[in-house]
Amino acid sequence: FESASRITARSMTSLARGGEKRAAARSEAEHSISVEAEIIALKRKAEAWGADECCESITSFTGRWEAMGNWFQCAVIHEGVTYRSVEHAFQAVKAAADVEAVKAIRRASSPKEAHALGQKVPLPPSWERRKLGVMQALLRDKFRRDASLRERLLRSAPKNLIATNTWGEVYWGVCTGRGGNHLGKLLMGLRQEVQAGTDTDAWLLGSFNIAKPSAEHEPLSLEVTKGGAVIDTCKLGTEALIMIGKHSTADVQLEHPSISRRHAAILRDAKRGLLLVDLSSKAGTSLNGKRLPPSVGIPLKEGAKIVFGGSSRAHVLRIHQTDALELLKAEHEKLSAQLQQLEADAQDASSLFGLIAPSQRVDPKRRKVFVGNLPFGATDESIREFFLGSGAIVDLHMKNRATGEASGIAFVEFETAEGAQAALKLNKDYFEDRQIRVDLANERAPPRRSVSAQSEQPTSQRLPPPPPPPRQPAACAPDASRRPLPREASLPRASGSRPRSREEQRHRASRRDGSERHGRRQHCGRQSKDGGRGKSVSKSDSESEGESESEGEGESESESESEGESEGE
Repeated sequence: FESASRITARSMTSLARGGEKRAAARSEAEHSISVEAEIIALKRKAEAWGADECCESITSFTGRWEAMGNWFQCAVIHEGVTYRSVEHAFQAVKAAADVEAVKAIRRASSPKEAHALGQKVPLPPSWERRKLGVMQALLRDKFRRDASLRERLLRSAPKNLIATNTWGEVYWGVCTGRGGNHLGKLLMGLRQEVQAGTDTDAWLLGSFNIAKPSAEHEPLSLEVTKGGAVIDTCKLGTEALIMIGKHSTADVQLEHPSISRRHAAILRDAKRGLLLVDLSSKAGTSLNGKRLPPSVGIPLKEGAKIVFGGSSRAHVLRIHQTDALELLKAEHEKLSAQLQQLEADAQDASSLFGLIAPSQRVDPKRRKVFVGNLPFGATDESIREFFLGSGAIVDLHMKNRATGEASGIAFVEFETAEGAQAALKLNKDYFEDRQIRVDLANERAPPRRSVSAQSEQPTSQRLPPPPPPPRQPAACAPDASRRPLPREASLPRASGSRPRSREEQRHRASRRDGSERHGRRQHCGRQSKDGGRGKSVSKSDSESEGESESEGEGESESESESEGESEGE
């Protein structure tokens, strides 16, 4: 018993120690799982905020980094209008439809007041789609206009920029660990542009509504003068953006030592016209003797005198109206040639341009189309659905009239001729994996009716068709003189004749059959003796209606007399 007790105690002690180890292992595993989950969550947040998990983050735009926020007061120009901060400009663009609200926002003394005024304005229909691009353009202008702000932005690298806040803004920033941090993402993207040296081009494209290249633009040129004499001419052409500077990629390269790599630009704005912009050059740019403010578009006119940097040479702008007229004439000739080519291609309805041949142009009388190469499993509903976009369908026929089954073709009649023309554009399109053929259906001409003596008669006087001739024996052929006359030539019944009874009609029919058999036998005998000559006259009856044609109804009295004579012979 004592040994058993000692064994039991040892077992309990070992079990207790094993349980402690398992509990410790379980707690350690749970801790590692929680740490891993936290790391995954942080990675997801960093990815959502556009941050790098290996770098430190700037999470508050205050103090040293106050200039990163939209409420930092500095000059911002949008579409030629100067605002006190990015927040002023952003709220003014949002309220562009309300002129009074825009004026109030521009007069606001602080960004906070401008923000409050902007919240009272209803959102434009397309604002959710446009607001990110508007904010990007305003931030580019903010850091482009002030070199010290641009330097602060560069010093923030390589730290992550996370715009945290406490008032619940989760689109532009982050609140309580949630948010899209779109403001921080835009700032980090702008920082990369400045580092790569592409911020100038991006600012020009985002801050100005540069017109599209077109031959309608007036050709430009710069006359280089020195001491009042023209020494050279630089042709600028019809380009919408012309870069001027010392850089090898500049459209106009200047060699003076005071010229910057990208000194100035001449651009065509779709709203403001021809503009001259100084690209924050060190030596500056003068227009008609006045120094230009940096990064501001100034209108240009014919004869404007421009001096770049400290150069002694002046550049006079020339706008060539006559050259523009010649370019327009050349463009007109080019378009005329293209139009002639299109008209030539229109002769073939299956051309690549999808035009309709002149023979298939709109005809108000042709509303029916023929559809061929249809699958035999096609139904009326599927065909109507296929031509749904062409127009309203008034009639559809696709089954064989004889068999009542699908025949692989269909005739579709539309309500208007325009619907039929729209359906022609579906020619060679695929219907249930088969390339169908669609063409205008040919109109059937009405059948020609022969003019005869019977058709000229009134309907009431027309006679029914003649009965088939009686079958003749193969041994002897009937004489032509004994053939019955056609019903059209038979004699009409006398107006005063008595109608026959049914028994008389049957009796006369039996007598007629017997006389015909006797006449045929006699005719065959005469033909063997006289060489086929015979003498017998038979007249057909013209009775209009009777009970049965096979029973000889409606015989004339002249026929009965001829039958009697034949029987006597």
